[in-house]
Amino acid sequence: MTLKKLLKFGIVAGSIWTLHQVTTMEVLAQELPSENLTANQETGASEQPTNSAGENSDNLPTEAATEVRERSADPAITTPEQPQNAEETNIAPDSPSTAPPSIRPKEIKFESNADIENWREEDQPDHDPNRATVPLANRVPGSRVVNPLANPEAKLHAVSLMNSKAADHASVGGDEFKAYAFDYWQYVDSITFWDGPIPSPDVIDAAHRNGVPIYGTLFFNWSSSQEDQEKLLDFIKEDSPQSGTFPIARQLAKMAKYYGFDGYFINQETTGNSLREKGEQMRQFMLYTKEYAKSLDYPIRFAWYDAMSSYGTRYHVNGVDLFGNQM
Repeated sequence: MTLKKLLKFGIVAGSIWTLHQVTTMEVLAQELPSENLTANQETGASEQPTNSAGENSDNLPTEAATEVRERSADPAITTPEQPQNAEETNIAPDSPSTAPPSIRPKEIKFESNADIENWREEDQPDHDPNRATVPLANRVPGSRVVNPLANPEAKLHAVSLMNSKAADHASVGGDEFKAYAFDYWQYVDSITFWDGPIPSPDVIDAAHRNGVPIYGTLFFNWSSSQEDQEKLLDFIKEDSPQSGTFPIARQLAKMAKYYGFDGYFINQETTGNSLREKGEQMRQFMLYTKEYAKSLDYPIRFAWYDAMSSYGTRYHVNGVDLFGNQM
């Protein structure tokens, strides 16, 4: 290697080392407690120009020392731990449940069977934003048959989690982004809003524009706990023994009409001794709900997840047979 190349290599290496040294001292300056800097000044270190690490800048090359002095004197340069403005510390969280109070109405939320029983239409003066406005359109079949061998009676029902925090989001929109915009309406004959018993109005209207009935979800845990069994028994309780009428059934019909959706998807996976022989009562509950909805001039539909047998026990069969034929 020639002398010229050696000199050139040495200059480049020296520049890299100088930059590394300056950067290292700036990092140390951010990590050192402020009292250490004060102590250095009291012991006489302040008599000479110092860098941000409290070290003598005269030990640095002239250009590096000048840069350190300029950066130390510039009030606009802050450490990463010091936000430049208050907005950086007030970034809105993704989940609106932790956001400040707002006048924007929230989605409908039910924590218990009692919440459903206590629901009254006249007590919902601010719930207009939660109500659908688009009636169910007639489905228009396409003129082109894609598969002539397909069974024209076959139907496809989708169960879609469109908004996992529906009960915490504003009905009229917000700055959250965790929402699934379903766009396969042409392929489904009906759909379930898997997020809760009351579909949000934007989803209802989108489904209805495409001629797709939409159902809310009535969810009963995969469980054999006594608490969950009692929850289901309370849900399907009669007004009086053997009356054949059900208070929560009437509420379900009223809520479907008020908010403008088409029925309910029942996911019933709770089992246990307390539910034995309750399959028929569940069936009568659904029949009564549909009958009561007709009396309101608002017929509704049910979709049923195949888990509860007609005997009341949990039994998956993926079809209709001896155990599920009455459900």
